[in-house]
Amino acid sequence: MNDQRSPVMPIPAPAHGRLSVPRTAIVDVELPEPPGAANPFDREATATLRGPDGEIMTVPAFYDSRLGYRARVSFPRPGAWTVQTYDEAGVALTDEPLRVDVDAAGSDRGGLQIDPAYRRHFAWADGTPFFFRGYEANWLLMLDQHDDELTRLDAFTDSILEAGFTAVTVNAYAHSFRQYVPADLEHDPRWVVPSIAPWIGGNGNPDYGRLDPDFFAHMDRAVAYLHGRGLVTHLMIHVYNKDVNWPEPASPDDDRYWRQIVARYQAYGSIIWDTAKESYHRPAGYIWTRLATIRKYDGYRRLVTAHDTNPPPNVTWGRQYLHPDNELVEALTDVTSDQILQDIHADACEHHRRTSKPYINIEFGYESGLEDLPSDDPDHDQSWEEVTRRMWHIVLGGGYPNYYYRNTAWSLFVPFPTPPGYRAVRHLADFWDALEHRRLTPVSGVATAAVPVMVRADIGREYVVLTDEAVPVTLDLPEGAQLHATWFSPLSGERHDAGPADGGSAQFSPPSDWTLSVLHLR
Repeated sequence: MNDQRSPVMPIPAPAHGRLSVPRTAIVDVELPEPPGAANPFDREATATLRGPDGEIMTVPAFYDSRLGYRARVSFPRPGAWTVQTYDEAGVALTDEPLRVDVDAAGSDRGGLQIDPAYRRHFAWADGTPFFFRGYEANWLLMLDQHDDELTRLDAFTDSILEAGFTAVTVNAYAHSFRQYVPADLEHDPRWVVPSIAPWIGGNGNPDYGRLDPDFFAHMDRAVAYLHGRGLVTHLMIHVYNKDVNWPEPASPDDDRYWRQIVARYQAYGSIIWDTAKESYHRPAGYIWTRLATIRKYDGYRRLVTAHDTNPPPNVTWGRQYLHPDNELVEALTDVTSDQILQDIHADACEHHRRTSKPYINIEFGYESGLEDLPSDDPDHDQSWEEVTRRMWHIVLGGGYPNYYYRNTAWSLFVPFPTPPGYRAVRHLADFWDALEHRRLTPVSGVATAAVPVMVRADIGREYVVLTDEAVPVTLDLPEGAQLHATWFSPLSGERHDAGPADGGSAQFSPPSDWTLSVLHLR
């Protein structure tokens, strides 16, 4: 994906004939009306793609009262493809398939996946490593609902890309947050309250049998825009504490919404599916059915996760969520997304040791707003320095951070002026993107200091050593090692040469006026 301002909108195409497209194209195959249920949203037509190397994948079609029946597809590689559409009984809807020639010219990294060589990390389909630096903005897809230029989304995206973020973590739909934001503030444009919802009738009087084409037209444009800018969209399909009038869980009305979401957005290789923001608010059994629904309808098998929690046993608020059957949720997902605010580094290390899949700490801290405005629990408020410290603890544990800023994370959306934490994210991005981070694993027993010390290393070749205070660090290197050491400040981005480091025990002292300090040897 290249950074481009124009959304990568689907190209409409007939269900038969011939079409030539670039390899980055998203195509909407227009289906003849299939037979089936009285409600057109419940007719489960499909499209089967056959590729140049014999690959076969089947995706669901969706119904839109303006667009009709469509199957939204993309093509994993260049070459000659066919797309044949079928009704729910498996009867072809056209005598001939659509034949698609996918051009090999241009660049496309393909879909995001687990790195096959380093399974605790991400890579694009072409092998390019991906470092997840998430930015949680729950109402992001509800911005600009009546602005086709996506003015606020465009300006916000510029700012977070410049800061080094690589992903946004968003709700498919959230309404309001009256638990912390008084209703009278909802008339202030600084708070986002969507005027349209997934269903005809809106959030107040939803007709669950009919999905709103205006809502999905806007969501289509926003998702396509984020994809075009090169951002991964970590899409949380449900949320349970944002005043949404959801259908009955696991009902036909519920399934209809989930099927529409998966059918419309699976073609984008930049999607990570998440069952819900804070999935633990629903029984594990229901989350299992949602994971199964995603797997059933996603022909591309995009990455799937469930925003869960794994608090220490002595944390009272977390006890209600510590269900043994949640372990199956862990087994059914591709990526772990846990909400951990204590023992952050230890938790990341434990996941790195125990599971061979990427680990995201999806909620670990909340940078203070430059303006003190109602947004969430007042306790969710940390300095940018503290949030930076926690981010580095996660990364030193082999995990990936998902950032919150109090003035953009929830319905309050005041992204400018940008907070000071953006600079620290830029420093983290510049540091880690210059390394082969996948080769470095959390290790213990190789470094000592007067305070706790965290190390991620490729033993004998490269070391990243972190302390929360500026204290001397002693590092034990293998005999014969010939490395060079540099001090790095995560808060300021400053670097200081620390000289050569040969095999054996060596001590290094950081600049005395620093706090959070990183020693890098390679």
